[in-house]
Amino acid sequence: MNEIEIEYLSIWVFVNQYAVEEGYLLNDDPELSGFFENYKFVDKPNFLIDWKENDWKFFLLFLYTLDYISLEKAIEVKKINPFSKEIEQWIACFEQHYFFMTKEQKRFTEKKLTKQLQCDAMIKLEADIMPYLEDLDINYLEKKYPIYFSYFEKFWRNFSEIEPIYANRPSIKHASLLNCIYFVPLLTFMPEISIFICTNTSRAHRHLLKEKIDVHLKDKNIKFEENIHLADIIVTTINSLEAVSEQQTIIQVRPSLPKNDLGRIKATVKTRHKHSANNLS
Repeated sequence: MNEIEIEYLSIWVFVNQYAVEEGYLLNDDPELSGFFENYKFVDKPNFLIDWKENDWKFFLLFLYTLDYISLEKAIEVKKINPFSKEIEQWIACFEQHYFFMTKEQKRFTEKKLTKQLQCDAMIKLEADIMPYLEDLDINYLEKKYPIYFSYFEKFWRNFSEIEPIYANRPSIKHASLLNCIYFVPLLTFMPEISIFICTNTSRAHRHLLKEKIDVHLKDKNIKFEENIHLADIIVTTINSLEAVSEQQTIIQVRPSLPKNDLGRIKATVKTRHKHSANNLS
């Protein structure tokens, strides 16, 4: 167990111990008892003499749903998954909007969704806690990858129509977004922009320019083209070079490729992306 896991464990031990000492009893909560019946728990250690069985089970179940610590076999789902119907519908919607999953991918998704749906069932918050738990800036991602989000929104609308209880549960929506990003990278639906680099310098220098552009445009879907006729953008250090088609954009740069030149390349790629995205929609 690493230091971060020990920190999470320590915080949750403190929270549970405080609840026990202050008399927040879980034994009389029938809904929690219903959740506990779906899982197998390791026996409560003897040194937790002031914890009831339900305190121990709640402690393990919440750690399990947060998925920050590997609990190994301290808690396991029984043979019948309590969220099998929802998980089946989620996977069906995913396959309709993205791709057909392998058996291994389905098993992974089932494990993740079981924890996410169980956490949602326990806390039942209509407020979104995901940005606080995962430091997730949804607005930034949506602004940066609008095409990706348009695909995700279609998937989510489909799932929430089938399972309307989750339509107003933003934490499940954003947990689902993370699941989708795990299988489908953010650049997947972004139009590809091809770049041809033309210089009167050495191959080694051209490679350096390519590396600098590649690093600067890591968040864009670009391809370095070897054929000038197939490129969307021509980046060149040669003054007299002309485009070979009207659809191409030429960007004159200095051999050192300073920041402002990189900025012009990025702005041109961004404009091209927006134009391609409008054509797709």
